[in-house]
Amino acid sequence: MRELLRSLSPANVVRVYKVLRAVRFFRGHRYVYGRALENYARILFLRQRRLRVAELSLGNACQLRCEHCYATDLTTATAPLAEVKASIDALDRLGCLSIMLVGGEPTLRKDLLDIVSAIRARRMVPFMFSNAQLLDRERLAELKDAGLFGLMVSVLGVGERHDAFVHQEGAFARALAAVDAARELGLFVSLNTTPTHQLLAAGEFTALARLAEARGVGLKFNYPALLGRFAGRDEELLDAAERRFLDQELDKPHVSNDMRTSYFDRTCPAGAFALYVADNGEVTPCAYIPISFGNLHEEPIETIHQRMVTSPFFGRVQRLCLVGEDRDFIARFVAPTFAATDLPMRWDKHPLRDELVAAPRPESSPAAP
Repeated sequence: MRELLRSLSPANVVRVYKVLRAVRFFRGHRYVYGRALENYARILFLRQRRLRVAELSLGNACQLRCEHCYATDLTTATAPLAEVKASIDALDRLGCLSIMLVGGEPTLRKDLLDIVSAIRARRMVPFMFSNAQLLDRERLAELKDAGLFGLMVSVLGVGERHDAFVHQEGAFARALAAVDAARELGLFVSLNTTPTHQLLAAGEFTALARLAEARGVGLKFNYPALLGRFAGRDEELLDAAERRFLDQELDKPHVSNDMRTSYFDRTCPAGAFALYVADNGEVTPCAYIPISFGNLHEEPIETIHQRMVTSPFFGRVQRLCLVGEDRDFIARFVAPTFAATDLPMRWDKHPLRDELVAAPRPESSPAAP
């Protein structure tokens, strides 16, 4: 009875509601149910690692200049279509449920429809993270026909505040028009933001949450991370009071972050259940952790992932976001990358490489906490 009551806690009820809310968008993607059940079984009973999501960079070119952009120090190469498809095949072998296409700005690719189709053909769910400046109803309809499931639209404030942050007048209005068109077409849509000190103090996060709710879409957020234009700026990390506020916001049915959308609630998915693949094939545990564990064009992704999950950090359950909340991890492992001229830094070039890749601690486990 005690377990039953615990399962009916407000947090769990909200979590179940969020899942059911998303189910209606899976009409053309019902194949994912079987893969999800298989992955849970492999994780829980066979103690295997299976990816929930991978972010696949299509290049760091972008027409906006966001003040917090993490991609400013990364490579600017644009991977050929053949290499992108090879990356998709590799992620499929790790049981990946969904692939989030990221940049830079993915819509700058002329072969975007081919890439979305390739993900759908492998029976994975295609998402796209975009500033939405080039997304009108016609192009969104083409992407949906190619298999696109969901759209994450970057917003860094409401109205003129967003425009000032990305340094382009009218950007917010164009993004909102794309959100409305995507929703009308039946795509899963969520706003995506980074709650900086300034955004929180100005009440902009609350305003975005209300805006998302009014438009019937989600609001997803990522903690500020010390990468790109924020590299070395410890003062940009959120304090305890700000994180508590955001944790309370996560109880709202339409608000989420990666800590709440992994296979298990309140766990950092980096490395164990999520990966980032750069446009040059470098594989990192997360887009905000600029440490590569290998290049999938040089060795099998299975080898790279196995190397990653032998780490005491990516091979066990983490209750804090490693790059947004865990100040010890940031100081010891992220800080040495600040002065690097070539990112992501290879793990074997890291000054603490022997701690970064080591035999897992006895209590480490890929299973549910």
